[in-house]
Amino acid sequence: MASLNRKIGIGTLWNFLELFLSKSATTLFTIFLATLLAPKDFGLIAIIAVVFELSGVLVNAGFTQALIRSKTVSDRELSTAFWGNLGIAAVVYLVVFLLSGQIAAFFGEPILKLMVQVLGVGILVNSFRIVQTAILSRRMDFRSQMVAATAGTIISGLIAITMAYHGFGVWSLVAQMLISQIVATGVLWFSTRWVPMWAFDRVAFRYLFDFGKFLVIANVLNVAFKNSYALVIAKLFSPELTGLYYFATKLSNLAAQQLTGALQKSSFPALSTLQDDNTQLRHKYRQIIQLTMFVMAPIMFMFMALAGPVFELLFDERWNDAVVFTQLLCVAGLLYPVHSLNINVLMVKGYTNKLISCINSVWSAWNCDWSGYRFHYCATAQQLLYSQAHSLWF
Repeated sequence: MASLNRKIGIGTLWNFLELFLSKSATTLFTIFLATLLAPKDFGLIAIIAVVFELSGVLVNAGFTQALIRSKTVSDRELSTAFWGNLGIAAVVYLVVFLLSGQIAAFFGEPILKLMVQVLGVGILVNSFRIVQTAILSRRMDFRSQMVAATAGTIISGLIAITMAYHGFGVWSLVAQMLISQIVATGVLWFSTRWVPMWAFDRVAFRYLFDFGKFLVIANVLNVAFKNSYALVIAKLFSPELTGLYYFATKLSNLAAQQLTGALQKSSFPALSTLQDDNTQLRHKYRQIIQLTMFVMAPIMFMFMALAGPVFELLFDERWNDAVVFTQLLCVAGLLYPVHSLNINVLMVKGYTNKLISCINSVWSAWNCDWSGYRFHYCATAQQLLYSQAHSLWF
């Protein structure tokens, strides 16, 4: 048990450093870009970010978690996962490419067509990093993952700021997203030194698919609902208002997900070793929850209280309406650790089918009044209710 505590502690430290460095760098770059770009530019990115977040869930197919959870993994199984992810990515990219025109027409923004087609390359790039991430996580090597994420964030951020300064507008944000993925993937490949075999095991693929299928459905529902407000705001109102909401989400996620993400990534491979010992698993889960909430609550309340002065200090009047969004999303962030760690435990036990129960929470959260000029605040408040119910559901 002492060894497990040490692994979780070291893993959490490296994950926290990864999130702190990459997220802090991302926040600084976002602040700089906000002074150079308009809210509409962020709104356009928010629209297509939903498409690629959903694509990422489909391409991953739950294979990362399945590989981490497995007690033993052979090169043949890793190769099967790699080629399976690559094949899924090719199909998903083709579908996204063909639908790019319809996406642009639906939101009335012609520039979205080319943006979707260019950023779609990231779908293929990300498929090359899924097995590498699983290998490093199984080794509890979060240091290499930290280096990859930080390198991608810093290099892409510097390029984005340079492009924005020279008048490239929204394309600076497109370049930031794509270059970050390319750099991080390259570093992960260098870190693992693993090369796939020319082999595909149908039995292994079936095992990976059986574990991941419910996880994929749950994640698709979660991503679709989490981003639904941005899409509806973009459709019913404007990309400018969508940009304000998206910008507030990025800032509130910095505080809500930094520590939780570190604990979630490091605790999953460690807790997987306790999957057959419910008593120890329950004890360790409670320890992690208590520690996380003890640290998270004061941070979120402080961030919520300081949102107004911070926006006034750092941004011009174009971004004032994002303050209310940020404060409301901070309340939702309070229960994010419970939600994330509950999902971790379900995956450790192999109960991925249980995640589908979130569908009731997803659709019940849509019972709000979609009309009126104050819709965007109503929708955000509704998201808080969803977050609370979903976090405590399990």
